[in-house]
Amino acid sequence: METGKPEIISEDKQIERLLSNAFGGPPLIFRVSHNTRKYEISTLVVPGRPEPELCSLATIGLWRTPLTGPNATETSRLELTSLFEVSREGAREVLAAAAFKIMRTHKFVSAGTVFMNCLHDWYPKSTVPHIYFVDANFWSFPNLQPIRMGALHIQFLQTIPITESECQFVQEHGSPALESRLLGSSTNIWDLKRAPCI
Repeated sequence: METGKPEIISEDKQIERLLSNAFGGPPLIFRVSHNTRKYEISTLVVPGRPEPELCSLATIGLWRTPLTGPNATETSRLELTSLFEVSREGAREVLAAAAFKIMRTHKFVSAGTVFMNCLHDWYPKSTVPHIYFVDANFWSFPNLQPIRMGALHIQFLQTIPITESECQFVQEHGSPALESRLLGSSTNIWDLKRAPCI
């Protein structure tokens, strides 16, 4: 029965709708807990997007964490996205681990930041143990623009696994130089056993 009242949806539901529209498919929602049970976060997964062998993933709920740092404001918030092979186990846990680090430290993370050894626990034979952050809308998810939700400004960062040599390269030459190499190579950024582009 119509009540004439506007639909009221939660902040998490708003982000879920935004992500599912940007990823282009119906989402699956999972809850991931830290091994100490101190932190929990929801992860959204859309299998088969943007290609049949891949899945698009994102966090929902990281936006609740206030952030500190030179580039952060009281209204700065983040959510994380990634691409993984659809058949690979552990993708949700890797993304959640990066979110848990932000939740624990409250440090503002921007494009160009590296989290060291984030993939090692799940993929010890991977050639890309580190995570590098880029603006999601500039890379794999062009429809995923930063949004305002009330007073908050939420930015979406994509995690890209990188090799040891790429990690050293970005520290010496900066983010634009690494991203130019990544974009100019024929490598698949979601391949956890890829050769370095440096």
